Amino acid sequence: MTIQSPSGPGGAKVGVANYLIATGVPTIAVLVLAVGGHSFQPLLCSPDTLVAGSTMFGFVGIFIGALLTGLGLFVICTAIAIRRSKISVLPVYRPIVVTILVMTIIWTGLSLVLWIAGLFAYYCIGSQAIVVHPSSLASAVIYEWSDVSDVRAGCSRRNGDPRFALRMKDGRDLQLGEFTWSRLERHYAEVGAALGAVPYAYDTAEVAHCSPEYRELFSKRPS
Repeated sequence: MTIQSPSGPGGAKVGVANYLIATGVPTIAVLVLAVGGHSFQPLLCSPDTLVAGSTMFGFVGIFIGALLTGLGLFVICTAIAIRRSKISVLPVYRPIVVTILVMTIIWTGLSLVLWIAGLFAYYCIGSQAIVVHPSSLASAVIYEWSDVSDVRAGCSRRNGDPRFALRMKDGRDLQLGEFTWSRLERHYAEVGAALGAVPYAYDTAEVAHCSPEYRELFSKRPS
């Protein structure tokens, strides 16, 4: 491999531009896909929805898909930066480079498919019903509030973030705390009113890890 490095002020500008291409584009892409995906999901629910968020598959799909897409873009953008830097590849190595780039493009495409699959795995909680969309290929599952069997409230031992989870009678878990807590906090009274009308088991084993504010909130059953 022969390297032809640009020199002088112009070369320095090219070097900075190539660095920004190789690192900036993948980083921005990961942030947009990860944060934007979770921010977009509530828009898929009806306007009267109280709380919306990702199912476990949706959460994993969005974040892992975003990270893998960013990794693929890093390889692609690095190749673009190398080409802009006038680094020539010997003919004997060109088939290998082309193969790597083709595999990376396929990798990035599959990662985006995973991200899209995660994007459409979400739930919408309303005052009358709980609607879960397992994936874009599966039909929505509609629960009544009477289908809730357990409620777990508490805080993370690691950072104290509030947790609030519903377990349905069929075993499905919905996490309303941590990443979606801000949405639940705004409508905690409405969710509590819906829960107050049905019987359920209330688990407060993790309340001890909460700050005084959340310890007081979670010490009583939502109603």
